[in-house]
Amino acid sequence: MPASSAATDRAAPPAGEAFVWFTGVGLVCGLAMVLGLVGLILTQGLSVFGTPAVARVELRDGRVWLGPLAQERAKAGSSSASRVERQYHVGMRELNGQSYVWVDADQVRAETFPPDILALERMENGNAFLAPDGLRLSDGR
Repeated sequence: MPASSAATDRAAPPAGEAFVWFTGVGLVCGLAMVLGLVGLILTQGLSVFGTPAVARVELRDGRVWLGPLAQERAKAGSSSASRVERQYHVGMRELNGQSYVWVDADQVRAETFPPDILALERMENGNAFLAPDGLRLSDGR
């Protein structure tokens, strides 16, 4: 067998084979991006259906607020980062005239998360956060 015929047996790959591989790599990258986007939408979107943890905040002056923590920030006008104030979503606007309250973190005596507090979403006057005294069934029990 002549040397030239052995070299032609191991000839270059067919024209366009590299482009087939590039297309496959592009397809894998595109599918990974789509799956990543769907995963991001699911993880961020499903949190909308969950309920936030409702805190029972007891202040040093004896007041008690019920509601989830909305945000926390350094107190305005303070130079040290240790001065923190928290904003709680207390709802029940018809009772206290406001849906959110700012509380100085130094004034919080205790912050607990009792399991019996309910968060009710209402059409008017904001959400209601309450601890029910009992449950009465339709037959009066």
